[in-house]
Amino acid sequence: MKLNLITVSLATLVAAGAFPAHAGPQAHVVCGYHHTLGDDAIMMFGKANRAMWHDFFGNTHTDAVSTYQTLRAQPDTTCDNKADSSAYWAPSMKLPDGEIVNPAYQKTYYQSTNVAQYPLHPFPAGLELLAGDHHGTGPSSAITFLCANGKGYTNKVGEICGLRKAGDAVQFNIGIAFPNCWDGVNLKPTHSHNNAIYADHGKCSADYPVKIPTVNMNIAWVLPQISSLDTSKVELSMDPVMHGETREERWGSLYT
Repeated sequence: MKLNLITVSLATLVAAGAFPAHAGPQAHVVCGYHHTLGDDAIMMFGKANRAMWHDFFGNTHTDAVSTYQTLRAQPDTTCDNKADSSAYWAPSMKLPDGEIVNPAYQKTYYQSTNVAQYPLHPFPAGLELLAGDHHGTGPSSAITFLCANGKGYTNKVGEICGLRKAGDAVQFNIGIAFPNCWDGVNLKPTHSHNNAIYADHGKCSADYPVKIPTVNMNIAWVLPQISSLDTSKVELSMDPVMHGETREERWGSLYT
């Protein structure tokens, strides 16, 4: 999603090694939705039910204490490529009428650019990546939105999604491109340090010298219960305010 990603919240834990880098321009994997938890093993490790609501794909055992080792030990997955035991998660989505809806699936592309000039390196085992801006208030080049009946991907909210075809369903997608230059040291990002940044036209900086495949995650919500969707009124989950063990839920726009 976060992303701390699409908002804090579009985060994905890439258990690399489970899905290696490819020599070609891109490969992809499709993973169905599996479960929802208030967990985030990257930014709130060990703090069960204290993170924003996340929808999980891929590894079916992902929770607040998931690590590369636990994912490899329990590799059950919803992905079409059963060799991919990675965990993927994104913020939960709420429709304008207040209904919280589960996504149908996510399709992630592993992509590469300018590899002849800037060689690609495989993911280190257990690399964790974040994308997006939890405090975002406007468009981001890394986050895109799509109405399946619309004009293609856009960085701006406000499009009205209609039915894909008569008598069918509304489909809304969010795409997230993750950083593709790793610092070569830290497998895990922290609140004060990003372990990966974006390449500049395929080139990585001296501080983040290791070029890795671009993870481009596309999440699809298929909504047969509605006939149109105003994307400016859609909300994504944010970290709750905790009162002891009681959650006070918070929601933000698609930019958060």
